[in-house]
Amino acid sequence: QCRGTEEDPVDFWKTQIRKSVSCDINYGIRFTKKEEVLQLMTAIGTELERKLTDSKTSAGSLTLKLMVRSADAPLQTAKFMGHGICDTFTKTCNLSVATNRGETLTSESMRLYAKVSPKVEDLRGVGVTCGKLKSKIKKDAATAVQEMFGIGRKEEIGRNPVNPRSKKTISSNLREQDEDDDRDMR
Repeated sequence: QCRGTEEDPVDFWKTQIRKSVSCDINYGIRFTKKEEVLQLMTAIGTELERKLTDSKTSAGSLTLKLMVRSADAPLQTAKFMGHGICDTFTKTCNLSVATNRGETLTSESMRLYAKVSPKVEDLRGVGVTCGKLKSKIKKDAATAVQEMFGIGRKEEIGRNPVNPRSKKTISSNLREQDEDDDRDMR
């Protein structure tokens, strides 16, 4: 993956249930104005919307992770434009309604950013994780149970026809039981 190649099988995310979707950027972050932070959060929100749409899910919670330059860390990092030594701050909120809209994710991310309120110049990394994913593909309980247990049952019934005369019906069983009860009372 370091060369931009995808190692997962083509249908991997169609068969596996995701627990979270995230987007993290911690290289090349050097801002001077809060508008630049808003622009980055908008881009992250758009990317998360695309990922949530692809996985056919919506987010129930949002976690913001901020990497802020540590007070004792030098302004110039060892790696050019790297994040260097940082303090990590994490804030989480539950969304009132599960969503996959980028605008909503961006506004909630900015609200959480305002709670931490780091110096814009010291910001070195931003990550947003969507959790408590809810699937947009709804299956009713009967379909889920049939898929789980009923796949082989239909074939067995079709292959082994049952003689309808050999089985007694419920009403005939009840009549026989009533007759037995009447005999016992005599």
